[in-house]
Amino acid sequence: MLLIMGISVPTAMGNDCELHWYLAASLTKPGTEIVQKWNKIPDNCSLYLILGGSGQILNQLTLSKKGDLYSPASDRFLDLAKQKNIVKKYQLLLKQIPVFALSASGSSKVASFSDLRSKEVRIALGNPKTMALGEIYMGIENKMTPDTRHQIRVRTVLEAINLNQILNYLKTGVVDVGIAFDTSAKASNLAYIHFPNELSISQNAYLVTTRFTRHEKEVRDIVHFISQQKQIFRKYGFKLSLKENE
Repeated sequence: MLLIMGISVPTAMGNDCELHWYLAASLTKPGTEIVQKWNKIPDNCSLYLILGGSGQILNQLTLSKKGDLYSPASDRFLDLAKQKNIVKKYQLLLKQIPVFALSASGSSKVASFSDLRSKEVRIALGNPKTMALGEIYMGIENKMTPDTRHQIRVRTVLEAINLNQILNYLKTGVVDVGIAFDTSAKASNLAYIHFPNELSISQNAYLVTTRFTRHEKEVRDIVHFISQQKQIFRKYGFKLSLKENE
């Protein structure tokens, strides 16, 4: 079963065992397909997917105290989960690179990062409290010259709460440019531009087993199952790099 922002969509017959995977929005497409595949296997625990910004879903997990897996899209939100004593163990899932994704209108205006300073474009950034990319962009922004930082900020018309919101803004032409991960842009068939080398940073996404889980064996089975879905991740432009930590 899928549970997306509080809406439950059945994908398999339910049973008495229910598990919840809180997943960063940048991983929506592979995560959704993996959950659907898992739920088609007879006698498996029903798996619910809860999507949102890394901070957004961390807040939900903290308040509900109900959840088995958490996948933030940055080191900072993993650290926050540790501080909240939510992390039992975790694995490095994959790496992603922040980029500026382009809408159809953006592609006709923007060919390089320098165009963001000189062209009239509408930019969407992210809320650093609710999504990893919002927090990541602040780190990138701190490396910019004051003039570049200002030129991008004055062209910013929206601040999203999660990546799916930014992708929808781009697909519908509400904005020309939006902060995204390279993997998300590829999965959504959007063109994108890289940050200059001196600004570019890669980010880690994680697979966290929470202290709230009461189904440790089943969670181990799901983690193993996810690790076997390299083809699904590859289909959407992701490359797994699983590494376990206690």
